[in-house]
Amino acid sequence: MITYQDFIKNTENVSDERKKQYLMSVIQAHKNSDLYKTAVDAYDYIKGENPTIKKRIKKLVTYTGQVKEDIWSPNNKTATCIFKRFIYMESQYLLSNGIRWEKKETAKKLGAETFDITVRQISKLALSEGVAFLAIKNNDAGEFDPQIMSLRNFAPLYDEVNGALRAGIYFYQIDSEHPTSLVVFEEDGYTTYIQQTDGSIEEKESKHTYIRTKEKGGVDDGKIYDGENYPSFPVIPCYGNSLHQSELIPLREKIDAYDMIQNDYIDRLEDTQFYWIIRNCGGMDDNEAIVQFLDQLKSQRAVSLSDGSDLTPVEIHVPYQESEIILNRLERALYKDAMMTDVENIAGGAVTATQIEASYTPLKIKANELEECVLTFLKQVCKTLGIDDKPVLTPDPLINKAEEINNVTTGYGAGIISREYATEKYLTINGDIDKLEEVLGQLAAVDLARMAGIGLAQE
Repeated sequence: MITYQDFIKNTENVSDERKKQYLMSVIQAHKNSDLYKTAVDAYDYIKGENPTIKKRIKKLVTYTGQVKEDIWSPNNKTATCIFKRFIYMESQYLLSNGIRWEKKETAKKLGAETFDITVRQISKLALSEGVAFLAIKNNDAGEFDPQIMSLRNFAPLYDEVNGALRAGIYFYQIDSEHPTSLVVFEEDGYTTYIQQTDGSIEEKESKHTYIRTKEKGGVDDGKIYDGENYPSFPVIPCYGNSLHQSELIPLREKIDAYDMIQNDYIDRLEDTQFYWIIRNCGGMDDNEAIVQFLDQLKSQRAVSLSDGSDLTPVEIHVPYQESEIILNRLERALYKDAMMTDVENIAGGAVTATQIEASYTPLKIKANELEECVLTFLKQVCKTLGIDDKPVLTPDPLINKAEEINNVTTGYGAGIISREYATEKYLTINGDIDKLEEVLGQLAAVDLARMAGIGLAQE
């Protein structure tokens, strides 16, 4: 593993050419790491592709005992999207209602709706790959300009003493026929490079600060000038769990087993609906001749036989019960291990809020860990930007809304709870808690208007 200290040792007081070569060696070392390979595989699973299944080569044993690749029988490679379902379920449960801030100016500075989307995106990456990164810099207008980076395009450099992220290299290439863009993030600024397809590297933009300005000496002349840097390194990691590892790791083998069994069943349906008993065909002793015969039968639907020869088809009914049983067991085991909720088990009819809440208990426990990681990430963002505020996450209540609203209404009507509390609960149930202050203000205005009207009537 290349550390921040290694990076400093090999990039300071060296020639530009040697520094550029070292940058590429850092990226290559990152691509060779298990972290990077797991992130790439996790991305495939998210896309609905199973890299294990994609690499699968079926084998057969010939009548001579030789093991060879089976190129004749079907080799389906379908994949389940269950991993994506788990990642999105957990992220959306925790963050679907956005982030609440105690101060209005915080949401305005971050760009409330845009930043909420950014946090949801980075949480999904963190769950999928173990960690994701947010690079903070401002744009030409001086506005907050975050950039999301994953392990698939960012090589982090950690301090070998305390494990803190101190630097990193972002790399991006649209395809092998185009150049690769590099951005080297350091505590005192970032530098942009470009690597051509011939391997040559040139500096595109020299190192400049993360905060830039259009004004120099109070005059806006249309040019961009370096300003200053943030008080801490403005590339902030967001983890998906306390282990800092991909959620794929404990689930992968079961997902592979599920896909393997599913594809084997499809293969059998395609290939073994019937077989042929061949009589009095002396030329069929050779295995290759039999294969050619079957190819002709499949393609032309007819064959020519000599006198006395006979073909008899024997139909095979592919058993499905065993496959179905093991697939159902694997699916239940996946939901259990992932601590997710299978909504099909509670969607069959009207259920109470208590039943829904009980079925979602594992997901709530699982999401608590993600909440801790996201809050730590948000606090670091605030610290970097100099924002003194406290983020609050409001998970999706996942309840029977009609029943809960009725409970709130009944409690308020009986005088058990206040109007303010009833309003807050109602908005929370409907996912509009961010509008609490606005709604309470409107209710207060209505009260004042009513009181004013009563006063005028008495006069």
